[in-house]
Amino acid sequence: MEQNRKIEEELERFTKLWNDKPHSVKRHTKELWDIRADSWENGLQNDAARRKRSDLRISTTADFLRAHGLLGANDDVIDIGCGPGRFVAEFSKTSNHVTGTDLSPRMLEHAADFASSQGIGNVSFTACDFKQADIDALGWRNRFDLVFTSITPAVSHKKDLEKAMSMSRGWCFNSSFINGSDGLLTDISRNVFGKEPLARWDGRVFYALFNILWLRGFCPYVTYYTEKSDDIVEAGMLLAQELADNIGISSNDADSVEKIYRYIMENADNDGKLTSPFESTYVWMLWDVRTQLQRDYFEL
Repeated sequence: MEQNRKIEEELERFTKLWNDKPHSVKRHTKELWDIRADSWENGLQNDAARRKRSDLRISTTADFLRAHGLLGANDDVIDIGCGPGRFVAEFSKTSNHVTGTDLSPRMLEHAADFASSQGIGNVSFTACDFKQADIDALGWRNRFDLVFTSITPAVSHKKDLEKAMSMSRGWCFNSSFINGSDGLLTDISRNVFGKEPLARWDGRVFYALFNILWLRGFCPYVTYYTEKSDDIVEAGMLLAQELADNIGISSNDADSVEKIYRYIMENADNDGKLTSPFESTYVWMLWDVRTQLQRDYFEL
């Protein structure tokens, strides 16, 4: 009983660490991501550096999963928070069926259009707020051989994790940031607001999630992936609002957003574009929900 109590205390500690992430002013709503969907898709279509970076990360992720025996001809997969559907399209090349779900119907329109343009038929898309979704009504409980999540606010608390895991009859995958830098954001923080940018990612999601899984008896495979590129972004009010969010300024702070807008418009080239050096490191975790060991608690 004492051992169980200690484990529960540790689980509570790491759950609190995960749930109490540094404050973000961004509110993840359908309306927000519908507005940003076109910008995201435009970047993937027209920014060669961003597209190359995205394609390489997606193909490397798929190679990692296939090396572990996943994405096979009999496998059904779901991507929670699939955005414009690039992972869905890649996974469908060897899987039986891939489902993409996202908060934003507009994101899923782009995802469906991309799949159609690639001649992909073994995919489907469902618009829903995963945090509120009834997975039993959707027929998703124990439905998938792989439940995939990558940098999505849809799975941002322990209860979301539990829901996602209950959908798997085999494996779960999570990708999260542990470090990153954005050249344009750094320039604006320094030159517009006179301060160093706050760290956007501190690794706590990985640290907390790994320990929650470990204490519950799972054995996650862990690996790391780093990418870098010079992204080309389009100057405008939408970019100014996104940068404000990422700096930690509410997009409703009209004066600050206007300062950012003026800065990026003054520094854009004749085509209204800006170059933003970008580098980030991800941690990938893959675990089998069917393998759960009894943990012995020990104190360091």
